[in-house]
Amino acid sequence: MARTQSAALDRKKLMGDPILVTTIVVLITFLTLFILYPLAILLVDSFVGDGGFSFNVFKRIFQMPTFTHAITNTLKVGFLVGILSTLVGLLFAYVEVYVRMGKFTGGLFKVVSMLPVVSPPFVLSLSMIMLFGKAGIITRFLLKIYDNSVYGFWGIAIVQTLTFFPVCYMMLKGLLKNIDPSLEEAARDMGASRWKVFTSVTFPLLLPGLGNAFLVTFIESIADFANPMIIGGSYDTLATTIYLQITGAYDKAGAAAMAVVLLCITLAMFAVQKYYLERKTAATLTGKASRGRMLITDRSVRVPLTVLCSLVALFVIMMYICVPIGACFPTWGYKFFPLTGKWFKLVFTRYHGFQAFRDSFILSLISAPITALLSMIISYLVVKRKFKSKGFIEAVSMLAMAVPGTVLGVGYIRGFSGGLFHTGFMQGLYGTGLILIIVFVVRSLPTGTRSGISASAYEELCTRWRKLYWVYNHYTFTRMMEQLESAGLDAPQTGRLIVLIENDLRSAFGYAPDAPFTGGAQEARHFLTALRDGLCARVLQSPDFHLMPHCILFAALYIQQNMGSRLKEQQVAQLVGMSRSYFSQNFSAMAGDTFSSFLRGVRMDHAKKLLASGCSVADTASAVGYDDVKYFQQNFRSVTGESCSQFLKQNSQASDGGAQ
Repeated sequence: MARTQSAALDRKKLMGDPILVTTIVVLITFLTLFILYPLAILLVDSFVGDGGFSFNVFKRIFQMPTFTHAITNTLKVGFLVGILSTLVGLLFAYVEVYVRMGKFTGGLFKVVSMLPVVSPPFVLSLSMIMLFGKAGIITRFLLKIYDNSVYGFWGIAIVQTLTFFPVCYMMLKGLLKNIDPSLEEAARDMGASRWKVFTSVTFPLLLPGLGNAFLVTFIESIADFANPMIIGGSYDTLATTIYLQITGAYDKAGAAAMAVVLLCITLAMFAVQKYYLERKTAATLTGKASRGRMLITDRSVRVPLTVLCSLVALFVIMMYICVPIGACFPTWGYKFFPLTGKWFKLVFTRYHGFQAFRDSFILSLISAPITALLSMIISYLVVKRKFKSKGFIEAVSMLAMAVPGTVLGVGYIRGFSGGLFHTGFMQGLYGTGLILIIVFVVRSLPTGTRSGISASAYEELCTRWRKLYWVYNHYTFTRMMEQLESAGLDAPQTGRLIVLIENDLRSAFGYAPDAPFTGGAQEARHFLTALRDGLCARVLQSPDFHLMPHCILFAALYIQQNMGSRLKEQQVAQLVGMSRSYFSQNFSAMAGDTFSSFLRGVRMDHAKKLLASGCSVADTASAVGYDDVKYFQQNFRSVTGESCSQFLKQNSQASDGGAQ
């Protein structure tokens, strides 16, 4: 009943803000129209024909040798790229976290991690052709190899590995930093070799994170269109096959069914990565290191690893700069000097390059602030507001992360080329710059939303926890723990929050835990409970009444222990050696509530436990310090939002349901 009334109150507040309601309606309409609708159209085209519902389209495409080969090719590339990217990323992450390296190597690592974000996805494919193709500067000019081909399976695999391994590197670096060095040092102290420590301690702790990195890379690889299109040659993947099916064969239904198959694969991998491996990673790794890690300084280990990683990083950087430098050569692979700018001139004069650049720049300039604004609005609504459709908004906005660009493109073609549901309505949107802006926004929305939600939730939690109201009130602590567990913070965020809490407690009470936090998000409850219990026990045993936080905490604990008696604020103030007004002022500031409200809340919280255990209303009222049963019932309704009878009925129904 309390939840019902609370929901009704939230609904009333929501409806009282017309701007907020309008924003929610517009947002839901946008997400439905431009994310769910194109995907729904693909399903309709795949399963519904002239004769109604059937699997004929799927039967037809699975009989195509090109399609079955494309599925096999896609999975082969995805698995190989996922494994290689994870291994190379792990090597880079391990060297940065565990090995003492110079500023030059560290700078190379930073550049490598940034390049995939700021450059187009197909740059490495062009570089691979320019360096190792038949006219490649390395193959033809240096090695005198004239018939080398970089197209096909290995070309795609190498290019995608070099493109995606920085993603794995950034993911694994954060996870390695959060492994407590004491675990590894304990194994070293027992005589284990460095390799043994890695295989028996570090690797098992990192295994869920490795699986997470693999799946992220796998999804990115099978969804990639640009690299297979440029360097794939005759080696077709699902993304290129779908594109050719709709642009070459003009088979829209077949392309839709192929897109559905690719979507099912990516959604399945996304679900495993998001809802299993991500949580397992946060639960396995520590939230923070208890102390600094002793870096590897042994030259026999340090030199080979840093040299190897530096060479790989330099090679990747060289490939990225190969394209702009190569554009200045008169004829690539044959004539390199003198440098010329004629190709840039031709692009911007004869080949409409200026128009393409202008259009791309304008579209990006419009899309970026729209994406930022929508991400900010969604993050605000998800974190700060309560309404029924909040889960829908969050889920749909994140859905585009698992939808390959090719799939979304086919969905837009099928969904808007003939108007909404082929009625002609909004048909004018198709083939315009506006639909490109919408696509850009939809594709970028998950990244912005995820960052915004994470940052907003983390900041909100930090603000609440650092007020320290939970120290004084067990009920407040319980509610805040529920909020913390439902926030979905990752391991590093949980660790940083605990560090802030520890620092605040040390500053306010001079209290620190006996042992550092060595757990993830799921272990936070146990640690914080033990932390609060330890602080409360210490204050009860030997309170330092010279410190104001000690006085107020002692008073709060005294109230909770003596709630059944007729407590007066003056009485408690004298207990801690303060005047009533001075105590009242400090109690409200530190406990987050007035004395009377705090006492009433403590009493009602305990009353709920007594009623749930089978105690009568009259006995409960007496146990929590009320002589007047009616007055107790009034206070109970005021604090909990429901009457005693409603609470008993609801509790009885819950007990019956649990028994069943």
